Amino acid sequence: MFQPGLLKNSNMKKMVFILTGCLLFSGCASKKKIQSLNCNGDIIQVGLSVEGQAACSHCEIDKEVFAKGISLILEDTTYEISQFTISYSNADTLLFQKEVHGRVLRSKDASFLKKLNAGDVISIDCVKIIKDNEVSLSTTMLIVVRL
Repeated sequence: MFQPGLLKNSNMKKMVFILTGCLLFSGCASKKKIQSLNCNGDIIQVGLSVEGQAACSHCEIDKEVFAKGISLILEDTTYEISQFTISYSNADTLLFQKEVHGRVLRSKDASFLKKLNAGDVISIDCVKIIKDNEVSLSTTMLIVVRL
């Protein structure tokens, strides 16, 4: 027997199911997975650090340090930083990635720097350094944010 009310409820349930599936798919599809960068060049240890912090390859830095931006420096001042790639992630989700020309990233160009949480990760990769017109790479820096 045909029951119009049952068909209507069945169609409504299907519609709700389809809409929920679409929302879930679009939410998951918009997340970026962390992937490694391919940086070409010779890697040289020149003491890469965030200005005001000790040089490190894996370190923890207070979130207040990043409020105005990031300024990279080298212990070996005979080299100059020409560009770097910064990545920001929490857990396994890449939230921001940008190639920066020069050694400074201001917070107005990366608003996440004002909204960091403990445990967030900032990765400084592909740091191009120049000395006597020869381009090399500095070591990568992985920073865990602490409060």
